[in-house]
Amino acid sequence: MRSIRLSLFLFLVVCLPRISYAWGCTGHQTVALIALHQLQPSTRAHVAALLRTYPYTLKRSCSPTATGQMSTYSTWADDARTTSAFSSTAEWHFWDIPRTQATATEAEFCDSGCVVKAIEEQLAILKQPPPGAAGKKTQKEALIFLIHLVGDAHQPLHIVDNGDRGGNCLPVKYTAAHHNLKPSETRKNGVGTGSYTPNLHEAWDKLILGESAGYTGGANDTKLKAFVSSIESEYADPIASLVSTPGTPEEWALESHGLALANGYSALSVNVPQIAHPQHLDSCLGVSSGLLPLNETVDVPYSEQATPVIREQLARGGARLAALLNSVWTQ
Repeated sequence: MRSIRLSLFLFLVVCLPRISYAWGCTGHQTVALIALHQLQPSTRAHVAALLRTYPYTLKRSCSPTATGQMSTYSTWADDARTTSAFSSTAEWHFWDIPRTQATATEAEFCDSGCVVKAIEEQLAILKQPPPGAAGKKTQKEALIFLIHLVGDAHQPLHIVDNGDRGGNCLPVKYTAAHHNLKPSETRKNGVGTGSYTPNLHEAWDKLILGESAGYTGGANDTKLKAFVSSIESEYADPIASLVSTPGTPEEWALESHGLALANGYSALSVNVPQIAHPQHLDSCLGVSSGLLPLNETVDVPYSEQATPVIREQLARGGARLAALLNSVWTQ
């Protein structure tokens, strides 16, 4: 029975659209580059040594980047979760705090793992002296997971659930700026997942962020560097402050949850009914179709209020990731 459940889980993971992954390529690479610029010299050397000797053999969901090892490996965890070897890490990328709750504790809604617990566990592994070759490999993977998961903790739609997989099952029409996309059923390998694109999660992961980064004509390293530079300039003081006093992963996630409530759902033009006790879903079958009649639209006003939130969350994620890594290799 366990093997059947595992096979079903892997099937669903593969069938779900990749766009549901937090921050997409641009966001995770941005967090990694901001963090890189805030690392102490000794920390940077240790990080480079670990990443340099870990081969990226997984099928990539993001195009290769020449902006450095941290940005290159920032999306590895999303590629890993679709493989049998790392299928158990799928739960590490989010924390399903119900939309009806203003706050929570780490002990809640984290039975099978969540992003806060995963960050704490991977940080503990990274801080342990590796006992040998096997331990060294585990330490390298812990670093790579941290680079990604700290970014996930700062994506507001990864720290909320309204029975819609953090907005993945909430279809929207995206009319801000250069996009005018209509909901269409997402299918992969000929099998319907019940998902629609665009959806609210995708709007935060890719569309609004892409507009801010100037990626509507396609992403490249030049645009990525310019985007990172603009965030570092705009949030220079908060970045410096958070590198010194980052807070805890639980605090970061609760901060993201509050933003999801205020700037994710409540800012929508059409009220989305609240689900008090959402069930954990493995797909959007039967959910997206029920929410489609709301005719939700992510328009220019919505995008304009979400853009500064997204930019600041990327700055916070980068600063706090640097703080975590600096704490491992203190001088």
